[in-house]
Amino acid sequence: MIARVVNLELRRGAGLILFVGLAAVGLLMTAMAGLPSDRTGAWSSSGPGIVSWLNTTGLVLGPLAAAGGAWVGGRDRRLGVGELLAAVPKPRWQRDMASFGALLAAVIGGLLVVAAVVTATVLPAITYVGGRWQVSAILVSLGWIACLAIGFALGRLVPHRWTAPVVALIVYLLNGIPTYLDNGVAQLALVSNLPSGDGQRLRLSVAAVAIVWLVGLTSSAFLAGSARRHHWALVPAVLAVVAATQLAPLPVQWNGNSYSATWTEPDPDAMSRVCSTDEPKVCLNAVHASLLPDVTELVRPILAELPPGSVAAEQGTEHPAERPATAPGEFAIPFLEGRTKLFTADVRDPEGLRAELADSFLRVWCSDQTPAVARAYGIATALVLGRQAAGEGAESHDRVTARLERDPSARRAWLADYLDAGRTCDLSAFAELVS
Repeated sequence: MIARVVNLELRRGAGLILFVGLAAVGLLMTAMAGLPSDRTGAWSSSGPGIVSWLNTTGLVLGPLAAAGGAWVGGRDRRLGVGELLAAVPKPRWQRDMASFGALLAAVIGGLLVVAAVVTATVLPAITYVGGRWQVSAILVSLGWIACLAIGFALGRLVPHRWTAPVVALIVYLLNGIPTYLDNGVAQLALVSNLPSGDGQRLRLSVAAVAIVWLVGLTSSAFLAGSARRHHWALVPAVLAVVAATQLAPLPVQWNGNSYSATWTEPDPDAMSRVCSTDEPKVCLNAVHASLLPDVTELVRPILAELPPGSVAAEQGTEHPAERPATAPGEFAIPFLEGRTKLFTADVRDPEGLRAELADSFLRVWCSDQTPAVARAYGIATALVLGRQAAGEGAESHDRVTARLERDPSARRAWLADYLDAGRTCDLSAFAELVS
């Protein structure tokens, strides 16, 4: 009986409308985020990266699910058939379960459609399927379902035709405001605040508490709206409150990749190195192994600018932090999350990445940024990238630049001295380099 009602809701009722609406809005958000040719995409070529985007879409799709739940939850009383249905020898919660089940199928279906499209965009570049993305996917799904249950319960309790849009606004604010404020309460957001990304994996202990929070909240909301004895909702509500008291006080800490250090931990398998076979070596993290050919082609010309045996890097190594502490002989490659061109295994914006690689190679981390340091950096950039790629600044037409371009051995020696001065922050050496 319940299965037939679910099927009817999906074919003729709000379930089909909710499914189409969630899928359409989710795909529109995906297209808008994927079309811009920025240096970094909205999602990366890994399981955690895909789930991270699905979590982001929840900020809009979660309120839509809540609105659909509120509309269906209050439908019977709005149509004036509540008393007629009460005469049917079947508990109210069973009738509600059938309607809620249809909406649940619609929500999961919409989520799967968006997930399938996002996965297809990066499928050629996926080389690593770890990272506990399955746990992240469970939490994202439970967040959407919790929004649906809250909307359904409020629709049952307040069966007004304006309940659905009001509920959507409330759910959006309850999830969005804590997320934007970036404080401890954000860790209770049902959607949009789940930390997930390349090189990280959720801590199972925190994920377990989050699952209890979402399941308890969903169960208590459904029972509050559908059970004949509303006090039955207290049992899962108590579990939800206990879980919330564990999540909310967790410290808001961020690691080098701007992921929550409280919710996540480094994923050693994702961060293991995959290196090229030829010299000079170029090493990337396993999660970005598909980009190794393109990145190697960009890195090696930069490494070749310095003579053997100098302070130059002997190999390029991808690091997770914005400013890594490199080991001797290492050239820091920026973290490549979101750098994959859609539907390929190629690097997105290779010229932009080439400029970042040169900047990582040549940037001087000295507290005193004198004019000589700035000018030397401009000359070094023009020598490594070429005048056209470096821009039309004064350094690209500098007489020192012109002289060094004519003499490859002098250029390599000058760059070696430049890196020496940068490592020691020797301001007098910088002055000599630009004189």
